[in-house]
Amino acid sequence: MLMLDKIPAYSIVEINGNDSVYIDHDILEIITDFKSKAHLKHIELKLLNIPEVESIELH
Repeated sequence: MLMLDKIPAYSIVEINGNDSVYIDHDILEIITDFKSKAHLKHIELKLLNIPEVESIELH
């Protein structure tokens, strides 16, 4: 999550899950959250073979 937050504006990011056997649900939530925020920093995000999950925000 910290690494994704440090990506500079106007970047192009590709997250490729093609060779993954299993991706932990927590990681999928982090990716989903990042996807919802990426456009605010004008980040072009490409997700390959990454399933979407419903994110639950904790307050």
